[in-house]
Amino acid sequence: MKKSDSKRIKETVLLDLREGFTLIEMLAVMATMSILFTVAVTTLAFLMRVEMQGTERIQDNLILQKLSHQFRMDVATARQANLMPDNQKQLNLDRGHGTSIVYFMTQSGDAMRREIRKEGKLISQEEYRLHLSDTKFEIDQQELVSLELQIPEETNHENKTLKPLNRVFRCESHLNHQNRFLNQSVESR
Repeated sequence: MKKSDSKRIKETVLLDLREGFTLIEMLAVMATMSILFTVAVTTLAFLMRVEMQGTERIQDNLILQKLSHQFRMDVATARQANLMPDNQKQLNLDRGHGTSIVYFMTQSGDAMRREIRKEGKLISQEEYRLHLSDTKFEIDQQELVSLELQIPEETNHENKTLKPLNRVFRCESHLNHQNRFLNQSVESR
């Protein structure tokens, strides 16, 4: 046997042995895949949490818009507005003809309720679900009726000593605003 033949046989044997992967190469690939999978799952969980928080914020803003629109319409059509004597947490709007609208925060503090009453009987009610920390109604001398809501910010932080922040939402409208414009237009004719 010549030296070149033995060299060729060794090269052939070495080439035949390199067809597969070693155990260390397989472990390295599996470790890399597990790291990538962990990063992907963590990122997906984070994105889902952010999406849920964004959806909740959008829903809260839509509820606030609906509440402010309804509040302005009710105040503008009301003839009189009065607060409960003991606190400023309930507003009674008198529309005339025995009909009144009452706004107040529920006892659980998770919603603003609007009730329509005719001669003391409940006709309909509507709840605006919000997480509220405080509610206040005001009526000034110019018959400007305002609703102020304090909404706690949802902050999930590891440091529990941080004081939670409140967002203040204020909505205002003039009392009996629609009837004033109707009376002015009738007088001007």
